[in-house]
Amino acid sequence: MGPLCRTDVGMAAMRSSSVRIGAALAVLGLEAACLLDNPAFGSGGATATEAGSGSAGETTTGAGSTSSTPTTSGSTGDAPGATGSTDVGSTGQMSSETGGSTGGGSVDCWALGNDAWTVEPVILKGDEAGSPSLSPDGLSLYYRGKNNGEFAVFRSQRAGLADPFPVAGELFFSEVGLISLDYPRVHEGEDELFFAQGDPGDIYVAHKVADAWQASVIAGGFMLFGSDFESIPNITTGDDLLLFQRQDGPAVGVLTETWNFYQAQRSPGLATFPDVAPAKVTPSGSFVAPVCPTLSPDGLHLFFAASDSEAQTKAELNDGRVGVWYGRRGDVGEASWMDIERSAVLRTPGVITCPTSVTADGCQMTTIQFVLGDMTYNVQLARRGG
Repeated sequence: MGPLCRTDVGMAAMRSSSVRIGAALAVLGLEAACLLDNPAFGSGGATATEAGSGSAGETTTGAGSTSSTPTTSGSTGDAPGATGSTDVGSTGQMSSETGGSTGGGSVDCWALGNDAWTVEPVILKGDEAGSPSLSPDGLSLYYRGKNNGEFAVFRSQRAGLADPFPVAGELFFSEVGLISLDYPRVHEGEDELFFAQGDPGDIYVAHKVADAWQASVIAGGFMLFGSDFESIPNITTGDDLLLFQRQDGPAVGVLTETWNFYQAQRSPGLATFPDVAPAKVTPSGSFVAPVCPTLSPDGLHLFFAASDSEAQTKAELNDGRVGVWYGRRGDVGEASWMDIERSAVLRTPGVITCPTSVTADGCQMTTIQFVLGDMTYNVQLARRGG
């Protein structure tokens, strides 16, 4: 199908049965205010994360290199941007399991920096599978996919942090009519699920009562989720803070709209968030158009995608300048981020790299890589520590 255009009356894109990664990513390909089809799915509806699929597309095969050889979907070869010589998974240990390389007590990986990552592919089986998110302990992987023609949330579970995730996940959440469910985020205890859905785009929440999922509802009122497109929810443990992105930023180069990050907080025991204006927490620094916010479960660490410089063409956005950045803060109530740094590892020439989730200890992260206008869509697991 052709590109869908944004009009004065709102966003028509999310009404399509060809669901996008989300406006936050698809709009990176804006030309004359039109959204391109989701590069993950294309006209055939296949993703590069679907095991056994026959679709293929041009993809990078290593850091700094680009291959014109088609890569069959479901391949177990190197993912685009796979870097580093240490296979953390092969050691059978992560720092969260062993107490770190220095030994003694429980430690995390936050001090290791944004270049300590090694990357491996994650293969997800299912129609239009994507938008992966890790549980805080890293043992469960949730993702969006099709179930009997309707979008649903699947879960893949592994026994240990060094193990791969099973290719075929089990159905975790399903509800009739969710034609554009995306970016699933599961709250602690697996009895609450947040996701993006609808036109013009809102954050929804579903609750499990007595082992049965109740009908999902918008997670807040109009003041919280206004007329601008909102997506990519992040829910913290403990403080019940919700961080998301809104497509209300200024035009920058080829981008006719950019994004801001917002957060809201609720009192313990509330099912939804209060209908008050959210606090803007968009990071600032030497980067352009932050997008794809990924908040740690404690709310203190933020990964996001951004461009190194203003892009005047779609091809420039695809040249690897859009990669993963990191910042931290001392308290979840702070609106500014310290020590912002880009990753030289989590970016690859020829593709766009976005983070999607990170574990509580900061040792594992999921990312996606794609090329605008191409069907290639890669899910990756990045590891550091051990």
